[in-house]
Parts: sequence; structure tokens; C-alpha cells
Amino acid sequence: MKTISRKKTRIAIVAMALGFGLAVLALLLQNLGVEFAIVIWCPALLSLMVCAWLMSRANRCPYCGTRLRGLHWSKPDAGVCEKCKETVYYDDSVQ
Repeated sequence: MKTISRKKTRIAIVAMALGFGLAVLALLLQNLGVEFAIVIWCPALLSLMVCAWLMSRANRCPYCGTRLRGLHWSKPDAGVCEKCKETVYYDDSVQ
């Protein structure tokens, strides 16, 4: 049975949360007139780029290569591929 990596999926989830959190913080500081708010944008954008890269590389159907929707922290399956209709599982949920 072919699987996808739970570890990479979790890293993408953390990177996405970190990127959005830093972006919100940068916006708040920018609205308050803090001059160094631009410095916070750099790690926020980098974190979101890492998330996008991981989602495009790791969150694919192992059978046909189609991108899967959504990221799941602990759900046993990643869903059903829309193209080949195979159920895709994470590597830590297969015995």
C-alpha cells in the first residue's frame, strides 16, 4: 500500500500557522506605526512559502500524482483521490 508522509504534512501545518500568525502580528505592528514591522514580514512569507512547497510536493496521491485537498494532523486517511478514486493513507496509520 502506498502512503504519504504524516511528518511532512505536520510540518506544513505548523509552517502555515506560523506564517499566518506572523503576518497578523506584522499587520498589527504596522498599523500601530512600528517601524520594524517589515522585518516580521520576511519570516512570515518564508514560512508560507515552505508550507506551499511542502503541500505541492508531499500532499500528492501516490498512485497518480494528483494534489490532494486539505491537511490532516491526526486523521488516519488523507481522503480519496479525485482523479483515480483511490483511498490515500498516511504512513503512520498503516499497520
